[in-house]
Amino acid sequence: MKIFDSNNSNISDGDGNYNRKAIRLYHRAVKNPKHDDSELPPLDIIEDLIQDCFDYELFQEAADFSSYWFGQMPFSGEPMLNKGAALINMNRNKEALKALEIAEKLEPMNIEILINKAIALDSLGKPDKALSVLDTACEIDPANSDIIMQKGFLFESTGKYEKAIKIFKLLGKDQRYFKDSLNETAYCYECLGRFDNAEKYYKKGIDADPYDLNIWCNLGDLYYNTGKFYKAIESYDMALSIDEDFPEAWHNRGNALAAMGRLADAIESYNRSLFFDPGDFDTMLNLASAIGDSGNYTKAIAMYTKIIVLNPDFYQAYFGRGICFDALDKFDEAVSDYNSALALYPEFAEIWYAKADALYNLNRNYQAIECYKKVLELNPHHVDCLYDYGLTLMEMEMINEAEGVFNRLIEKAPNWAEGYYNLAKIDAKKNRIESSTKLIAKAIQLDPKKERELHEEFPLLLKPVIFNDYIRHVKEHINAK
Repeated sequence: MKIFDSNNSNISDGDGNYNRKAIRLYHRAVKNPKHDDSELPPLDIIEDLIQDCFDYELFQEAADFSSYWFGQMPFSGEPMLNKGAALINMNRNKEALKALEIAEKLEPMNIEILINKAIALDSLGKPDKALSVLDTACEIDPANSDIIMQKGFLFESTGKYEKAIKIFKLLGKDQRYFKDSLNETAYCYECLGRFDNAEKYYKKGIDADPYDLNIWCNLGDLYYNTGKFYKAIESYDMALSIDEDFPEAWHNRGNALAAMGRLADAIESYNRSLFFDPGDFDTMLNLASAIGDSGNYTKAIAMYTKIIVLNPDFYQAYFGRGICFDALDKFDEAVSDYNSALALYPEFAEIWYAKADALYNLNRNYQAIECYKKVLELNPHHVDCLYDYGLTLMEMEMINEAEGVFNRLIEKAPNWAEGYYNLAKIDAKKNRIESSTKLIAKAIQLDPKKERELHEEFPLLLKPVIFNDYIRHVKEHINAK
């Protein structure tokens, strides 16, 4: 007696649509076949069953059913096509390519097989081979819009935006792809930095379908990325007025609000996003960051800790929590978190920089110096690090080393007064008075506030009689400019 019956209302709705329970039972039978094959899905329902797996995003089940189907019908390319598509959705592109190559041998003229093969090749970083496959498909069916659209996606993914735009504009004449072509054209213009054109095409997409959440969200992202935060929020609000169960829009709305300094509103928006998508670590992280930026470091630490418990490999959470500990003057805890973050991401210069400052605050200056060196190894243009590194060396009376660092700072930031000012202090310590006065004059020209600092600090470096002449020479250099 059959355990399953495709006509059973507990399994199917009568129109060939199979519920999750049916899929689970059939899948169990496929994965653990018995001598009695009555529990296995009949071949006359297998295609509908696989399609329902795709609809439910049960891609592993779709792949397993496809393998079973191919075992029953090894002369058909359709099962391996479905398996390849399922594996692509799981980002298992090497396996997908193998399945699709089997399908292609059986049905070399099947356009859908060739399109999916191109997708797999592109995902594996082989765009030239993917394009060659699409060219072969075009030779078989030159007017096929699916092939042309995939070519557009391929050019887009490889940064050939002008070529992609030409294709997407061409596809705008195809009713099936009209809206998608507008959206993709807008995105390509955005990537090219042609923001007015991008806005124009996003708005055309909205005119074509005012209820498309994704286009409203994409327009909001464009405004956000170009610093138009009010317009971004308006776009996200339009998307949410259509469907408030749209966590991405809540998340991005929170980012725009945070960028405007409206932290309370941003926190509320992030919380709404988490209400609809409780497991989104990026939203949790942004929420914790907004809470910390609002000054509630203890609450932010609790949020970061929650993220770490759920995902111990999320280095950003350790980094964020470390910053909060830093703000509370809990420098040992901050260093511990920075170490945890660096164990996961040792090439992130900003974590080394934060660790260096925390070590400095713990009077562990030699260790701080090693961290400053690491920052500059990773990012030689980090001028804030050069500044702090130089000051630390000066405090430790490592004057020659500090001189080299401040010279580097002037090279990297020639319009920042701090390099000239601190190098002038070093020259004054070394009794290089003429050079020092020129440097101070340059610092004051860049930042007039340095004149007040000069009168506060340099009397401690120079004898009174020398100081008076020093000031006179500084003024002469300033007036000479």
